[in-house]
Amino acid sequence: MLNKDKSNQNEKTRNRTRYLLKEKSMKNILKVRMLGGFTLEYKGKELVLDRNNVSKTTQLFQLLLLHTQDGEISKAALIDALYGRSDVENKSGSLNNTIFRLRKQLTAAGLPESSYININGGMCTWNPDIETSVDVCDFKQTIESARHEKSQKTKMEIYAKAWKLYTGEFLPDMMGEDWAAVENIACRDMYFDCVEELCHYLKTEEKFEELYRVAHSAAEIYPFYDWQIWEIDSLIGMSRYKDGLDVYKRTTKLMFEELGLSPSAGMLERFMNELNFPQSSTELRTYEDKQQKPANEKRISFTEVSNREQILEQRGSIDTLAVYVRYRQNATWQGSVYHMKNNEREDFNSELDLLKIIENCQNSTKNVAESG
Repeated sequence: MLNKDKSNQNEKTRNRTRYLLKEKSMKNILKVRMLGGFTLEYKGKELVLDRNNVSKTTQLFQLLLLHTQDGEISKAALIDALYGRSDVENKSGSLNNTIFRLRKQLTAAGLPESSYININGGMCTWNPDIETSVDVCDFKQTIESARHEKSQKTKMEIYAKAWKLYTGEFLPDMMGEDWAAVENIACRDMYFDCVEELCHYLKTEEKFEELYRVAHSAAEIYPFYDWQIWEIDSLIGMSRYKDGLDVYKRTTKLMFEELGLSPSAGMLERFMNELNFPQSSTELRTYEDKQQKPANEKRISFTEVSNREQILEQRGSIDTLAVYVRYRQNATWQGSVYHMKNNEREDFNSELDLLKIIENCQNSTKNVAESG
């Protein structure tokens, strides 16, 4: 009995030791967040490097940490990123001064005393004595790992980890800097590929709750890139038609108020399919078994989506075009466009015809404005 109690006590001591070592290890890592904003954390405390988030010292630090993944960045690349568009005469001297000021700021912020930046043969690296965890580097490494994975299931599990890491755009306050804008677009494209892969997989597997979480998060970060289509798909898959309609209405309102645009053709197609109006004469072929909806299942009615009075109340600054899609034949749309300004009607036999009508309307109004 005594041996058993002693064994249990030893096990508790070992577990406690492992926990303390892990906690100490985590606290001594400099955590750098660049996705969705810029923050620093060390030993559980947030550090303030510079009150000016776009200062040259802050940008130098961000560039150094961004390249911890590939190991180093040249002084020439740093000069180009920091002073490429400026009229500074001695750019090399300016970089040296910025490195000097950054070292001072890092010490003042609360990091252990160090050189922080190693310079050798014109190449700059972050001093590995101070361990770092950089979210954007972790995100990019995870994406690359997923792309090289052969197993579909494992690939999707890795993409799910990458999706969780992406908490917002890369340094959104730095979009005025060329280097940050380029990195922002690169990260965005990786994220889009990741979300697209996940959405296709989750819909195929009929994991609609997970699909909703992924699509909803993407739509929150990028509201003008049609991620709401997947969000609507997930809600329809869960038979939450009313919620799907609410997403459609919110997105339509957002697009019109912010960009003066109607919802995309893809989003309209989703709801036309669900309403079964107008009926499509063409259907995509698939080798998957189709699930038949129960005959008594409640779907969205046409009157819930279409409110004639609300539609006719909306007016654009150039013209107001009321688009009436009558048919969906040959995998495209047929219908009429009503010019509310002069009560004229134009018919279209395809989506391309519809786009040409809208473009002609914009061009004719622009020509009138220029001649006036």
